[in-house]
Amino acid sequence: MPRTPIPRGATSQVCTTATLVLNRYVLEETAPLGAGGWFVVQRAHDTVEGHQVAIKFFSGNVSRDLDEQELHDRFAREVQNFKLLGIGPPHESESVRKCIANFWGRTGPSPRDLFVNLFDYSRADAEGSPGRAQDGTFCTVLELADLSLDQWLVQKEKTKDFVQMKDLCEILRAVVQGLAWLHGHGLCHLDLKPENIMRFLCTWKIIDLDGCLPKDGTARVCKDAFSPLYACPELAAFALHAEDNKGPVPSEAMDVWSLGVVLLDVLAHCAAFQETKSGFDSVALFDEESLPCEEWYQWVSDPWPICIPTLITRPESSVALLSECPALEELLKSLLAKDPQSRTAVKTLLRHPFVLDGAATKEATSPNRVTVEQAFQSASVDEFTWKHMSEVLSKLGMPDKDIMQILQLCDPQKLGRIHYSTLLDFAFN
Repeated sequence: MPRTPIPRGATSQVCTTATLVLNRYVLEETAPLGAGGWFVVQRAHDTVEGHQVAIKFFSGNVSRDLDEQELHDRFAREVQNFKLLGIGPPHESESVRKCIANFWGRTGPSPRDLFVNLFDYSRADAEGSPGRAQDGTFCTVLELADLSLDQWLVQKEKTKDFVQMKDLCEILRAVVQGLAWLHGHGLCHLDLKPENIMRFLCTWKIIDLDGCLPKDGTARVCKDAFSPLYACPELAAFALHAEDNKGPVPSEAMDVWSLGVVLLDVLAHCAAFQETKSGFDSVALFDEESLPCEEWYQWVSDPWPICIPTLITRPESSVALLSECPALEELLKSLLAKDPQSRTAVKTLLRHPFVLDGAATKEATSPNRVTVEQAFQSASVDEFTWKHMSEVLSKLGMPDKDIMQILQLCDPQKLGRIHYSTLLDFAFN
């Protein structure tokens, strides 16, 4: 099939006239899979491998507004991010496999299971440098997803098949592991939201890596680099008070806040903050704002803590999850702490019961340390025998297998009587 080239000076990177891209991928004549401020994504057929792929091009507006160097730098950074994370071509190498083992300290997920995979990209020269191809395009060829998290939540809402604890834990585990790998390689995502978490068969993965920035102080967050609904308080404060476009240094805590908002969305089956923001937007129609989303950013940056229960009022199953599982509300509060220093670190989240293998099957009524400690304190007895301790923990709802694991850590015959706090250290640390 002949290739129809696009002139190098074309204003749109979307191949509306070209049938073949990079002399290999045939674009399908269907509506775009997605479109954003920077990119348009279209479905295509790989004539070599025979499978469907997603090809991402710069949008027409971006192509007109940015000069050639800016387009090249943005594109090259995206390709470099894929390669840095070990999810670009060629397929997983021995060095990446060693990196996986070293990073997790054990058997852990491959980055290809955590992020959308890069199959191919436009090259500017014979050496394979990322850049504008001969057909005039900047494009990346990506793994084709089934649907995004926001689309999945809409489906759940329509069918009344509401999210359960196992679903929440599955999503949380996938995103936390992805953020851990991302942060461990010196990058921050900065635009984590349901549209950027997609399902590939049975696996949730993070997408949209072109906006990732290094956290080493060499880059600053720009005003257009984040979505208002998922912006953390420090980014909201920057949007309110910045006199120029020089923003704060990217930090892991920014992604942690966005993760907290995403989990709220999962429970609410919609954008949990949207109603609050819409209220401010409505007021702004009558009271002229000096900048877009001013009232919203003031609300986010205000130090007053987020009240989780007021945001999750439906469906009833999600309300029940929160009320029956205090640990879930505590987790959300720790992710959505207004002070970035108080947010739970991703490394800590990797050890959270909701993230560890098997956590998704635990009942929502499993006790947390605060609940158990309060029960012991109310008993007004400081020391117990191991037998008595196991009986108390069993009545509080701790699974028998967990109690047995605790008992196996020490020799009950040698310990005799023990202070309850010692056992709690074993049970919850």
